[in-house]
Amino acid sequence: MHYTHREIDDTINTLATKLETHSFDPDAIAVPIMTGAMFFAADLLREMGWKGRIKPVLASSYHGGRSSGKNKVIMAHMLGRRDPENEYTQGKQVLIIDDVLETGKTLERVIRVVRNCLAPKEIVAVALFDKSNEVRGYPTVSRYDTTPVKTFVGIRAPKDRFLIGFGMDDQGLERSNSFVICEKMS
Repeated sequence: MHYTHREIDDTINTLATKLETHSFDPDAIAVPIMTGAMFFAADLLREMGWKGRIKPVLASSYHGGRSSGKNKVIMAHMLGRRDPENEYTQGKQVLIIDDVLETGKTLERVIRVVRNCLAPKEIVAVALFDKSNEVRGYPTVSRYDTTPVKTFVGIRAPKDRFLIGFGMDDQGLERSNSFVICEKMS
């Protein structure tokens, strides 16, 4: 089983159209979750004609293997107090871009970091693949923050498959494939 470049491109175009109707401010901030979302983010933001800032975070839930482990946001310092653009990034709309939504834990951690570092007026999340097989609007991460996160997902992928290509890796390899291979998880 696999997803062709054409299927991925069509999905990105569809997601871009849905996101464009959301009316992002010109000073909105895109936060791609690296490294998996780099190809998706680049294509999506180009398709949307994105004019705002791009502030990637490095996060991972796969640590050299094929099973989802304990997630962690490795590098979010460019979103924090040491960010030289900090005064320009507070209180803006934020678009979080993820490669695959599986358990939602990585996205929830990134949402928490974004809320703590950027104090956004709104968060929207988008994932190219959804392996959760659930429709979810991400709830708040803090009991003190009642603002929901609107979530868009692209291709619904089987939960029991490992996705390789288009930014998603197999133990650090094959990220640059323009297609996605689905291999049975062992």
